[in-house]
Amino acid sequence: MGRMLGLSREESQEENERETEYRKLPEGLISLLDSSELTDMAMESGFHVEMSSVKPGRDPSWVKFVMLAEGTARRRSYFGRKRDTTRVSYVESGTENTMELVPLTPDPMPRCIWVRVTELPAATLAGVIAEGMLSGPHSEQTTLDEFTDLGFEDQISRARELVLPGPDWDGCC
Repeated sequence: MGRMLGLSREESQEENERETEYRKLPEGLISLLDSSELTDMAMESGFHVEMSSVKPGRDPSWVKFVMLAEGTARRRSYFGRKRDTTRVSYVESGTENTMELVPLTPDPMPRCIWVRVTELPAATLAGVIAEGMLSGPHSEQTTLDEFTDLGFEDQISRARELVLPGPDWDGCC
C-alpha cells in the first residue's frame, strides 16, 4: 500500500509542528525524473517509483544505483523503548546523485539496485482524488519545480530529505 507524503522546499512557519511530514526529494529521484522526461507530468500529478534488486533486462528506463554507505542509529520510540534505525545510501552509477533507503526486512540490502520512475498509474491518481486526500485546510496546488535544486536550497530549507523504503526481498517493488 502506498503512502501520501508532503514535500516541501522550505520550512513552513505555520506548520512547524508538522515538520516531520515534509521532505525534500533526493537528487537521485530528481535526476531520474529529468532523464525520463517526466518532470512536467510529475509536477502536475505525481510519479511512481519502481525498484528492483535484480537487473530488469535491457530497458533503458532502469538506472543502476550502487550502495555507498550503511548506517544505524539508536533512537527512542514513542513508548520509550530503544530501537535501531538503519539507512542505506545509494549513488546513481556515474553521477553524484544519491538517495537513502530504509530496509523493509532484516536481510542485508543489495549492493546495487535498479530504479525507474514512471507516470502515476491512473487508478492510483483516481483513488487519491476520490478519497479527497488532496483537499483539506492545509491543501494547495503546488508543483514539483518547487523542490528541484536551484543552487541555494541548503540555505533556505531545513526539511530533511525523503527516505525511501528499500526493495522487497522478492526482487521488484
